[in-house]
Amino acid sequence: MRKQNKLKNQSIMEDILWAQDFQRRQNLRFWIENYKNCQKEINQKLNKLSRLINKDHDIDSEEANKIKEEIFFLNNRQEIPVDEINVGTDNYTGLGLFFNLEYKHLLRENTTRKQLKKIHDAFLKAGLRLDGESAEHKKIINKILKL
Repeated sequence: MRKQNKLKNQSIMEDILWAQDFQRRQNLRFWIENYKNCQKEINQKLNKLSRLINKDHDIDSEEANKIKEEIFFLNNRQEIPVDEINVGTDNYTGLGLFFNLEYKHLLRENTTRKQLKKIHDAFLKAGLRLDGESAEHKKIINKILKL
């Protein structure tokens, strides 16, 4: 009976691991498609900006600035999924989200990429879970954000 339960539990764990792996592969496919779409849109916006500058010779016109903002937004949109893969590693750049929901108002709106990277690295150095919640997490966040 114990052997059957052990085999059954092992089978369940294998199913869970397979499902997690499948989900990671699906996410990766989505991110790759998102990246390709962003690249295509960025190239279209750059061509439009180039034509505008050649026509008006004004890189700081209102229309040119609007196109530059759109390019900046698209560039960040393609980087975020790549950075989410890097959460928990030294390659993390500060774009992907990793923190507990308890800290979302502190960390999502008013922090720079550099601050998020410092918080991420401090959590790892202290041996804390990135998505954890504790007094130590709060202390690190307050220290880096100077609250």
